[in-house]
Amino acid sequence: MKRFTLSGREDHRLISQEGVRQFCYPLRFSHNAIWDSNAGPDGKLYYGLSTEIATAGYVRLCRYDYRTNETEELFRAEDVILPLDRAIRASK
Repeated sequence: MKRFTLSGREDHRLISQEGVRQFCYPLRFSHNAIWDSNAGPDGKLYYGLSTEIATAGYVRLCRYDYRTNETEELFRAEDVILPLDRAIRASK
């Protein structure tokens, strides 16, 4: 197994650097975790954006377009579950 790793600061180079991109959400979003993701037949990435640890928010279904480097919010859970202001949020 050792022959498949570099065991050092250059380990990231084992991943093809073609097509690798990092997208950082603006700070105004409290969502900080992705539960799951899947590449769609349209070539876009679909993922469940959630909040973990110190924040409590509702899940979002989002879509990321690699070509434009933009995300789009497709679904907000709180729009369909009728949350109460004084209730603990059902974020899971």
